[in-house]
Formats: sequence, structure tokens, C-alpha cells
Amino acid sequence: MEGQSKNQQEQLEVIYEKLGAGDISVPEAIKRSNELTAEVTADLVLKGANQRTEELLEGKDFETAEKKFFDDHPDYEELVASGKLQPYIDKNPTLVDEMIAYYQYKIDNPENESPGEKNVQEFGDRSFKRTPKRMEKPLALSEDQWLDRQLKIVSQMRGES
Repeated sequence: MEGQSKNQQEQLEVIYEKLGAGDISVPEAIKRSNELTAEVTADLVLKGANQRTEELLEGKDFETAEKKFFDDHPDYEELVASGKLQPYIDKNPTLVDEMIAYYQYKIDNPENESPGEKNVQEFGDRSFKRTPKRMEKPLALSEDQWLDRQLKIVSQMRGES
């Protein structure tokens, strides 16, 4: 049976051997086999539930971090939609999201900082860690625009443009 541990497989083989040798009855072999099957099923269900719980918690952490970012940077979506970040993206074809372009824009334009927003120049050496990728396309682009942009990036990286 799929998902059995080696110990459970060995126990099942012992049951079959005893059944074949006549040491236990058919009903007893069925009962023991069913007990092992229930144990394996419970292990699989528990493993699946634990994995799903971890996935949900990871997703929750991402959602919490994303919400905090949008709360801390209320002008982000407006800047993405405005096209003001596009020159940064065009200048650096390795940028795959607007997040890094946003930080570079804020460094170059500190006068446009939102009230209450931390000054991004405090982060030091102008290098930023890559942010987690969003599961959906950027807010300001259609599917066709997103695909065209990705193809353009690949062409630039190949030196074709």
C-alpha cells in the first residue's frame, strides 16, 4: 500500500505469512490488515493536514507582509499605475517587479516621500534584497502588456534589442 512505512510493510508480510502457514484465521488476518491500513491512512491524512497547515501559515505570513508593505507605502500602487517606475525598469532589464524600481525611484526622488514613510535612504548602500514575487501580474498591466514586457526583458538580456 502506498504511504506505508517499512515497519508497516513488514507487519503486513508477517500477517500474510501467518495466514499462509495457517497460524491465524482469515478473519484475524483481515482484522490485523485493516488495523494497519487504518494506521497508514491516519498517517497520510495527518501528514497532508500538517503540510496544508504549513502552506496556509506561509501564505498568511506573505499576506501579512504584503499588507504591511502597502500600509507603509500608500503611494506604491499609484506610482506603478502612473508609469513613473517604467524608466527604472527599462534601464535595468533584470528587474522583474516594480518593487525594486519603486525603492530606486524613492531614493532618486526623496521629495516625493509619503508622510510617515521611512526614508529609504536610511537603508544604506542602495542595494535591496529581492522581494517575494506576487502571485498575480502587476496591477497596472494587462496580460498582453505583461507578456510583451517579459519578452522584451528576455530580448534585452540576450542582447537582441
